[in-house]
Amino acid sequence: MSAKRHQNWDNYKDKIAKKRGKKSHGEKNQSFNVVGGITVQRLSANVEGKCQKYTRIGPLTWVPMKDKEATLETTKDACKVHFDTESECDVLAGERGSSYTSTSQIKNWKVIHVRFIEGAQNLVPAVSRQSEPTKHSPKIRSIHTNVTARSENLSSRLHMSVAPSISLSKMLKIGKVINSDSNR
Repeated sequence: MSAKRHQNWDNYKDKIAKKRGKKSHGEKNQSFNVVGGITVQRLSANVEGKCQKYTRIGPLTWVPMKDKEATLETTKDACKVHFDTESECDVLAGERGSSYTSTSQIKNWKVIHVRFIEGAQNLVPAVSRQSEPTKHSPKIRSIHTNVTARSENLSSRLHMSVAPSISLSKMLKIGKVINSDSNR
């Protein structure tokens, strides 16, 4: 290979290496610098349809931010003030859900999906969700035994109410009687 061609190849390698190096895999910040505000898409409180998505409410909206840094709390507060609601604000990963618990999870700040929920009981931190099943496990067992007892009673009642079968010829005769009555 000639010297000129070798130099061009080395330049190309350096150029590609710089492109790969642009993506930083370093530390993730807990806050993001915003200039003036963020773009927000408001979503419905409940999922709907076959795909179980939150439906969009209105167009994309520019929400002004008072603070220079966008944390999860400042984002929620700004959305509550902008949309003038007392409901709890929930920042979602997309139209299908999963709530963000920290700012480091948000990869794309171009559009933030937000929903408003009536009451704070729907927003449960992840730590308390893990501890709930151990508290309620005896209650679940008692409910299960009640359900089996109810199903036995229901099956005995259904067994008594089964009608006797009718032959096909009798069914055809009944059909003829109905037709002759409707002709009158």
